[in-house]
Amino acid sequence: MWESRVRQRVDRERDSLQLLRSKKAFIKVNCAALPKELIESELFGHTKGAFTGAHADKEGLVQHAAGGSLLLDEIAEMPVELQPKLLRVLQDRSYRKIGSEKNLCGRLSFDLFDESPAADAIREGLLRDDLFYRISTITFTCRRSGSAAKTSNC
Repeated sequence: MWESRVRQRVDRERDSLQLLRSKKAFIKVNCAALPKELIESELFGHTKGAFTGAHADKEGLVQHAAGGSLLLDEIAEMPVELQPKLLRVLQDRSYRKIGSEKNLCGRLSFDLFDESPAADAIREGLLRDDLFYRISTITFTCRRSGSAAKTSNC
């Protein structure tokens, strides 16, 4: 319960900072709430006819957040097969919609959260270690004993 209050506070402060910084997009996504079959399409978009049911082109959340920020919560719930594509956006700032041969520019900032310790997620094969290395700029650890949150730079 304490961890959820900390998360809510961090979210509120992040929202406030975003409003002060610019009027650019700030999109929150809970990776655990998205069906594994649709998460790639939701994040990166798709072209018409890319799969059954793709009746029109669709922009993904990465494209909607262009110039702004995309917050990905529960990152370890993202399918491990999709994590290299996210890593490519982080490193090269480019991605492709499903069914497209054209690279798109992904200029945005990412905020990534997860409740589970990263070492456990990596050991269990839920999170790639190279992705963790790229996203672990600042790590917040909440202790269950109720002590204050500890911040460390990685």
